[in-house]
Parts: sequence; structure tokens; C-alpha cells
Amino acid sequence: MVMRLKVEECYRGNIMQNKKKVSVCLTVYNQIDIVKENLVHFLSYEGNDVEMIVNDDNSTDDIEGLVKSFNDERVIYHRTQGRLGHDLNIVDALKQASGEYVMILRSRDFVYGEHLGDIVAEISKYPRAAYFVFSSMDERGVQNLNFSNREYEFPYETAKAHMKLFVHPSGSIYKRSFLMPNLYDKYIKTYFDNKYAFTVHELIRVSLVDKGTFVTSSKIVWQYTRSSSAKDTAVNSSTNKRSVYDPIYQYPRYKCIFEFIDNEISGNVKEILLLGLISDFYKRIVVDFKNTNNDTKLQQHYNYDSINFDERKEERRFISFTNDLLFRSSNSLQIKAQKSIHGQRNLRVFWYPIKYRIMNILSNTRIISLLVRIKNRN
Repeated sequence: MVMRLKVEECYRGNIMQNKKKVSVCLTVYNQIDIVKENLVHFLSYEGNDVEMIVNDDNSTDDIEGLVKSFNDERVIYHRTQGRLGHDLNIVDALKQASGEYVMILRSRDFVYGEHLGDIVAEISKYPRAAYFVFSSMDERGVQNLNFSNREYEFPYETAKAHMKLFVHPSGSIYKRSFLMPNLYDKYIKTYFDNKYAFTVHELIRVSLVDKGTFVTSSKIVWQYTRSSSAKDTAVNSSTNKRSVYDPIYQYPRYKCIFEFIDNEISGNVKEILLLGLISDFYKRIVVDFKNTNNDTKLQQHYNYDSINFDERKEERRFISFTNDLLFRSSNSLQIKAQKSIHGQRNLRVFWYPIKYRIMNILSNTRIISLLVRIKNRN
């Protein structure tokens, strides 16, 4: 209880004597063996300028007993009040952190303890930064995120970078004083009546585009595990045998993020973000789902069956849905949105089939890391 009070006081802005530079927030639900491996990696770091928050979303596994068994004050256990689900567990974890920066990890990803010092050192070089993402390896030792060393100025470069950079909460590092967990909580609860929101990272990063710079680093400091390699069933898989990437789940995500940007972001940067969002969700809903729908490895991991999917029909549905979102927007933005969708349609017809065929061929080779490097260069 004493440890919990200290964290809450720091979150309200009070200064602790032993202030942490980074809080690593590990959001968990069961998977106790993977959580144990994660803790072992973290605790190989000898410094006292970091902490790990194990945010337990009401597991039936004895996660609390596991944390206590390590007997290390740098690891703080917190159990949520009721089952929150993926996104709200992350928001809850942000509220427990005391570090200047917060790093989010899912159970199966981990930070290399021997490189935590590199993270602290890199962060110290960029006092204006609101967001960091570092390069990573997968579980095979293949580099799967390969960034250049770059600082994106805010707000215009950061807005454009947001639409291009890796989109996943795991591995992301945010400046805690810029975060607005109550606002993220409000939007997630307003737009979703299930536990399949998966929008929290995008809400966070969008809220940071006008707060500080974004920094990418070539340093490999964490493991980003491929979902396709997992032998278990994902704890956030749906209960109705529908893919978590299914359009029925994607459209509420699209609307939530669109209206977050429309309501919470001001100035010319809003248009950059909205146009980027429209292009991105066209690709997710109309293009990418065609591939994930029939991916047998993902079917096993996320416990879903493939469905009949007509990409042309889905494209018409997407355009109608987007027009409804743009109803109150300027004519200029509506015209630009139409051009953006037309550009994505051309990519769908002429480029994406070739791209996915190449990626399937290379999926089990180290060459794939080169493609990831090209994607994340700018």
C-alpha cells in the first residue's frame, strides 16, 4: 500500500526523491510464464533510474505472487478493478507510472535489460521529445524494426511521421507529463462496448503531435515478437470467432480516431492527420483484411474463422462511411479525401497485389528486415 501511494502522488505531479527516468508498463492478462521471462529480462538491468509497472487485468494466474517472488522494489504490481481489456489496461497503467517517460510493453515483448541504460541515455539527448520508438529484433533474432536516427519537428513533421511510423503501443515511449489518460479513457468508453478497441496508441500519439518532437533510433533495445509465430491463443482474441481485424471492429476504431482528431486537434495539422487517417484505414479495411482474413497462422493465434469478403463491396461501404464522417468538414477537405481514396484504389489494383506476393515469398528470410527498414526510413 505504501508503494502504491508513492506512485499515485508522483502521478499527481509531486516530486519523489528517487524519481525514475523511465517507467516500463507491462500490461498483462495471465500468460504467467511469458510475464516471468519479461521480468527476468528487465531485472538484468542494475540501475535504479527505471521501474516496471506490472498492470494485471484481473488475471486468474497468480501474477501478484510471481512479482513478489522477485523481491525487487523496482517492480510494482497493480491489479485493475474489474476486467478492462487491452486499451483500458494500458490507460490504467499510464496512471500508475512515476517516470518522466513511459514505455508500453505487451506480455510477449520485452526490453533487453542490458540496453535500458541506452534508452535512458538516448532520451536525455532529446529534451524536447514527446515520443520515442527504437529498433527491435523478433524472437528469431531477425531485425524487424529498423529505424534511422532522426528527430521529427513538431507539429507538421510529427503529424506526417505519425501516419508513416510503426503503429503499435508495444515498444512506444511517451513523455508522461504530456499524456491525457482521462481523455483517452473517455473516448475508448464512448466508442466501444467491447474489449477490441485497439486504438489507444493512435489516440496517444495523435495527442502528442503538437506537444514535442518524435524521435526514432537505430539502437536495438527490445524484442517485438511476431504474432504469427505464437503457438497460444491471444488473450485479446474475440469470443465470436471473428477476426480482431474484421471491418466490423475496424469501423468503430476509424470513427473514434477521426472524431478525436476533429475534436481535440486544432490548426492546419488537423487536415494532415485526417487525410492520413483516411488513407490508412482504407488500406486496413479494404486491402489488408483480404490477406489477414485467410492467414492460417493468425487464425490460430487470434481464434477466428475466415469470412466471405468482397473488397469492391467493402470499398463502397468505406467511401460511404467516410463521407458521413466528413459531413461537417470543409469542401476542400472532402475533395482532398476523395483524391486520397482514389490514390489508394490505384495502389490496391496495381501495387498491393505485387507487394503482398513479394512479402509472402520473403516472410521467412532476413531480407524482410530490409523492407521494414525502407518503410520506416522517412
